[in-house]
Amino acid sequence: MERAGLWAKLTTACLLSVMVPLAVLTSAHSAPQQEQTLPLGVIQPLTGPGAVWGRVALRVAEMAAEEINRKGVVVKGVNYKFKIIAEDDKYFADMAVDRLKKLIELDKVGVVFGSLGSASSVAEAPICAAKKVLNLTNGFDKNIIAAGNTYSFMMGLMPDLNTPGFINFLAQRVPTTRKIVLVYVDDATGQSSLRVSEPASKKQGWETISVGFERGVVEFGPLCAKVVGSKPDMILFMGVAAGDAQRITKGLRELGYKGALAHTGGFVLPELYKMVGDTIGLVYQPSGIGEKPYANDEYIAFYSEYVKRYGVETWAANAIVFYSWVKIYAQAIEKAQNLDSTVIRDLLATPGKEWYHIIGGKAYCITDKIAKEMSLGSNHYFNVVTQASTWDNSARRQVNAGWVYPYGWPGGEFPK
Repeated sequence: MERAGLWAKLTTACLLSVMVPLAVLTSAHSAPQQEQTLPLGVIQPLTGPGAVWGRVALRVAEMAAEEINRKGVVVKGVNYKFKIIAEDDKYFADMAVDRLKKLIELDKVGVVFGSLGSASSVAEAPICAAKKVLNLTNGFDKNIIAAGNTYSFMMGLMPDLNTPGFINFLAQRVPTTRKIVLVYVDDATGQSSLRVSEPASKKQGWETISVGFERGVVEFGPLCAKVVGSKPDMILFMGVAAGDAQRITKGLRELGYKGALAHTGGFVLPELYKMVGDTIGLVYQPSGIGEKPYANDEYIAFYSEYVKRYGVETWAANAIVFYSWVKIYAQAIEKAQNLDSTVIRDLLATPGKEWYHIIGGKAYCITDKIAKEMSLGSNHYFNVVTQASTWDNSARRQVNAGWVYPYGWPGGEFPK
């Protein structure tokens, strides 16, 4: 009996030694995760001439946050849900600075998505560096990532890496071009494009004329007359807000210009058609739509949902970068298991690391070699392929027209 009793005690002890860790493990997995809200700042032109871009940028950022919040982002056992706090810079740098300070000081954000305007993003960058706040943008000007602006990143349309590829694309699509007029805004946004577009256009053998105007101008009659008077085969807008570009296009067509039009940032083609009707003519831009060809299944599904909510006429594809930026930020904090902006910055700046981008499926931070070659202050630029699109006048709709590859894209240089 004593041996049986001893055996029973040993058996019970062994069972308990197994059951206790299992119980602890089960308890740890079934315990609800702590939830917290993580504020994200968005600064975009929600009113004014850049609003047709800025409103889309805000919508797609909100849609990305909405998708992420279905599960949340778990960092060190805390499930974070994103809260977008949006501010309007009206497409002016001084307003962007004012709104940025409010987001940092009052809303305590650690990351800001914006702004579409290069002048705004250039003004925001040193403040973000001083406050150690991430600044994720698609502004054009390489001064956004100048030396010292260590918390700013760019994606998508930097002229140095993208505009020559787009001009090559235009040369292939409109081979009869002999003379081009470059229409630009005389500020950081336009000048950064002009600096690259002039030599790239001349390299094609085109006679190149540049015509600038001050941001805030609302009467475009004299500019249109000057441009049409030069008798170009093609007109390329650079750094010109979509709303202004569309009003200028209307003036050009009314004066009888029938040649090709293109925009390095993008029109809003359905809105442009509403404004000018069948005189829209031949137009190109390095941004497309979520339809085949040149769109994957995920992008097609997202675009379909966007159109369902907001209408096809509001779509501006250059703003899609902000959908990807929100997703990349979620990827980064989850991978790093850290919210510290310096840790996230260093992770994002890792050359060659593949990150999410809804168009083309991936984005790469450029190498230090390419940054040096392009005289950039850092490698804080994410290379992505972009779609090109045009307007199909017979179908009365925007259609995709091809890919535009940036310099340094893995596997090739500029398309020939």
